[in-house]
Amino acid sequence: MKFKLKKIHSILIILITLSLSHSISFGMNWQTLNDSAGFYFQQNDFQTSLKFSYLALENAKNEFRNNDTNTRITYSKMGETYYYLGELDSAEYYFQKCIESFTVKHEILHPLLVTATCYLAGVLDDKGKSDEALSKYKEALDLGKKVYPGDDKDIASILNDIGLFYKNSGNLSEAEKYYLESLAMYRRLYNDDNQALASTICNTGNIYYYLGKYDQADKLHLESIAMRRRLFKSDHEDLANGLGNYSILLLRQSRFAEAEIYCKEATEMFQRIFKSDNNNLATMYNNMAYIYFNMGKYSHAEEFYNKSLEMRNRIYKGKDNHNVASDLNNLAVLYKEKGRYSDAEPLFFKSLEMYRRIHKGDHYDIAKSLGNIAVLTLNQGRYSEAEKYATESIELIRRLLKEDNPLLSRGISNHALILEELKQYDNAEILYKESIEIDKKIYKGDNQETIRKIVNLGNLYIKQKRFAEADKLLVDAYEMSLRLFSSDHPIKSNCLKQFGNLYLEKKDFVKAKDYFTKCLEMEQNIFSENHPAVVETLFSLAIVNEALQNMEEAEKYYLKSLKMNKVIYLQNSINLSENEKESYWNTLKNRFEFFYSFVMKRKKDNPKLIIEMFNDVIFSKGLLLNSNIKVKKRILKSLDTELITKFDEWRSQKEYLAALYKMTNSELVSKKINRDSVEIYANKLEKELAKSSELFTSEFEKRQLEFIDIKNKIPENEAVIEIIRFHQSEINILAKSINYAVFILTNQFETPLLVLLKNGEMLENDYYKIYKEYNNNNKGNILYKDKNSFENKYSKLYSYYWEPVQKLLKGISQVVISPDGVYNHINLLTLKNPSSNRYLADELNLKITTSSRDLVNFSASIEDLDNNSINAVLFGFPNYDYSYHNTLKPIESELPENSMGSLIRSADRDYTFAPLPGTKTEVENIQKLLLDAGINSKVYLGDSAMEETVKSISSPTILHIATHAFFLSETENEEMIANNGTNVLGIDFKKSQENPLLRAGMLFTGASYTISDNNSLNSLGNDDGILTAFEAQYLNLDDTELVILSACETGLGEIHSGEGVYGLQRAFRVAGTKKIIMSLWKVDDEATQIMMTNFYTRWIHTKDLQNSFKYAQNKIKKKYKVPYYWGAFILVGL
Repeated sequence: MKFKLKKIHSILIILITLSLSHSISFGMNWQTLNDSAGFYFQQNDFQTSLKFSYLALENAKNEFRNNDTNTRITYSKMGETYYYLGELDSAEYYFQKCIESFTVKHEILHPLLVTATCYLAGVLDDKGKSDEALSKYKEALDLGKKVYPGDDKDIASILNDIGLFYKNSGNLSEAEKYYLESLAMYRRLYNDDNQALASTICNTGNIYYYLGKYDQADKLHLESIAMRRRLFKSDHEDLANGLGNYSILLLRQSRFAEAEIYCKEATEMFQRIFKSDNNNLATMYNNMAYIYFNMGKYSHAEEFYNKSLEMRNRIYKGKDNHNVASDLNNLAVLYKEKGRYSDAEPLFFKSLEMYRRIHKGDHYDIAKSLGNIAVLTLNQGRYSEAEKYATESIELIRRLLKEDNPLLSRGISNHALILEELKQYDNAEILYKESIEIDKKIYKGDNQETIRKIVNLGNLYIKQKRFAEADKLLVDAYEMSLRLFSSDHPIKSNCLKQFGNLYLEKKDFVKAKDYFTKCLEMEQNIFSENHPAVVETLFSLAIVNEALQNMEEAEKYYLKSLKMNKVIYLQNSINLSENEKESYWNTLKNRFEFFYSFVMKRKKDNPKLIIEMFNDVIFSKGLLLNSNIKVKKRILKSLDTELITKFDEWRSQKEYLAALYKMTNSELVSKKINRDSVEIYANKLEKELAKSSELFTSEFEKRQLEFIDIKNKIPENEAVIEIIRFHQSEINILAKSINYAVFILTNQFETPLLVLLKNGEMLENDYYKIYKEYNNNNKGNILYKDKNSFENKYSKLYSYYWEPVQKLLKGISQVVISPDGVYNHINLLTLKNPSSNRYLADELNLKITTSSRDLVNFSASIEDLDNNSINAVLFGFPNYDYSYHNTLKPIESELPENSMGSLIRSADRDYTFAPLPGTKTEVENIQKLLLDAGINSKVYLGDSAMEETVKSISSPTILHIATHAFFLSETENEEMIANNGTNVLGIDFKKSQENPLLRAGMLFTGASYTISDNNSLNSLGNDDGILTAFEAQYLNLDDTELVILSACETGLGEIHSGEGVYGLQRAFRVAGTKKIIMSLWKVDDEATQIMMTNFYTRWIHTKDLQNSFKYAQNKIKKKYKVPYYWGAFILVGL
């Protein structure tokens, strides 16, 4: 209805002289008042028109009591006026009043009733009442055919309106049918030029455009424009609209110069017609932007997109409208192409949500939005999301459009891109070819859409080493791009880039360099310096020059590329959740590994590269963990109550999710819970919090730390060691080996010392297996036939893991170390130096931290607190067999025998959990020590050591937990699910495989009952006695100084290079604690309680955590020489 011509009443407009204030004479009759209302309506002065209509309505009621015709006419006119004002409720009211007046009089065959019914349908459509709208349109058509037998302009108009309804509903085939019927009727009615005929010709051309029938669309648009030029000798809305519509058709056919000419003419015409905001003018701004976007003129495009969106926002005042949604989507596409992903994503989703509110069911606007989001998430490495959105988009398109069309072709091509990234090359090839075949049917001659798809298929062939096929496709695509674009364009630069990739894979590095150089020159003319495409090409030039042994050039490109990589990651990850940040970082981190490998070859020629590498390491190491902690801290310190409330809501949603992961599918179905929707909502909240927290970023946080910042924080005679795990990455090396780089810093070194450990696979497999077997089984009575042989093997581990580093320390014994990879699972102090026959614990004071950044971020800690301000919460000796149904259901288990007659604090794989009497002694001893020192403490033993109690605590200074713990590797998880059904330790198997934090945890009261009964107590409204690491993340430990996890293997988890261990350690760090004491292997119950008692005894007197921890270790070490007893626990945190 909004694009329908205003009805031109066949009445004589009586011009009335009015004052500037539009004062109205009350001596006029109904006819004069009604004609005046019509006059101002035609002038777009709707408010003045309404004033006359209200007077006309009052006059009609007084003057024609027995004649309803004038009242009906006025009702209809007022409905029409309110419609154009956008006041849909008032418009609906007056059209209904008009229709009701006919019903009362039982007059059902009247032209005005037909018109009012049709208008009411349009109002209902705009209000989102699609079903009611279609019913009214059909009702108007049936009435019209009875009122006007045979062909009639009003029937043709209704057919046109129904065609528009189906177009806006996304049902293009039905729209085409009604438009063609309308057009045929208009052609029978008018042999000469006619305004309504021209409009219907144009509308039908638009439908052919959407259907991809460009030849037919072109013919009709030219006919419509020619007719309108004859009809209107000067500026006119219809002519301007027709020119604008044709410009987009020309654009779709890649006829850029013509498109720009037609769109400029339309825009300038609208600017002369409308002196203020107007929807049609906004549309022309949008069209102008779209043309510039496709021409690669992004700055011009952004200017016009913003003009359009700003005008629409003023017109619609925050109300949903498909034009606003379209502008949001288009601006988001531009931001995506400019590499501004964090700006693009919220606009894409805002547009999609608005479209879904407007279109209650399937619609091609929704399909288009889903396709765009699929590409964005693909660019961010979020492949599973991308595939979901792409699939949903294609299925929606296929339901809506039965024939080949551009939207379907693009959707299929996007899906192929995703499958290619997932390495499903055969399926991707099928889709690329299908998309190209559709394009061949739609487009005649050269077209940018087809070029993109041909280049993508060529890139796929490069990955498959099908070089001849790739070369042919790229040549065809590049020649086509040269014919289409006379100047620099992203499509041309991408062709050059893929030629570079082709020759790179063919090892013809000279040609590869030539193409990458040409590509870079063009991209730098098109994009900003930090555009992802530019950064990618810089990186390609780095590895090509390295392959050519042009090391200085390679160095230049590496440094520039990685500097920009850090910038674009920080810019584009602002509003991402942790999982999304990880996916995005995974698309970039490979470039850093190439640089690390390059530095190892180049460091002798240019030692300063070691500093650059170290700066990159401290940027990337613990990147996600650090970001997670920072977001939380910023929010809680912001004093923004609304933001903190949202944070609390997010935390509640994550706790709720933890509960849902413990429910079976049947429980979820019975309770009508959609777990996926909870995940989506929680993720949405997390993204919003991440973006909002940026407002509270300090100036210190904004600055990236460098080597000099760390160096200046290192005390005299101390060293800092930063370890990084990476893959040796070079273009000439197919199999990437695992390397470890070890940086050694002191306040005397101008450049860090750098040691390369090339035997990464051995360190992580063969050597680590020896280390693990020795410390898990050696309890003073070696369980091996050849004890001396095994001892010798263990002694050699020192030379593998530490000796190359020790040689460079030159007598320094105070060391802060930041481990990575397998070093997270090794207590270096337990290695034995063969030369001295002493453990490293006797030769070194070692502090462990997650990153050397922590030296700079170090803040006051527990050492600065007095006893009165310290409080502790202690848990121990849980009653695992406790029944929450008040029915004790004991689990039969015998106490395992060992050399000390004590127990192991780890969950057995058969789900039996022996009681741990040593934890009771441990906690009671600690409580007494704290009480004697005047330190407040709360103790939960036996039945009271419940999971829900742990979750309820609020930031104690010290949290001490003594119980069984567990971590399951993916393999162990699979084995247990094979034996025990769909859940492992109460957790949904699929979710636990995806998230290692669901495979680590600690056991509290009732855990045995829960697992033996295979029953989720959580579904009954209680916690189940199993605190997973996933749940532990959301404990309130923001002001907690120390967490002690006095249980087995609490330091284990799934290692992610550069991110540490995904298990309890990470969970408690995210929850807020500054330091953690945890174990690397199964610990002895009695030895542990002795060690913990000694630790607290020492700490109470000294307040020095590191010293007290070492003291407690030495106490055990004197009694039990082997590391099994004294070396399991480590203290992490400065």
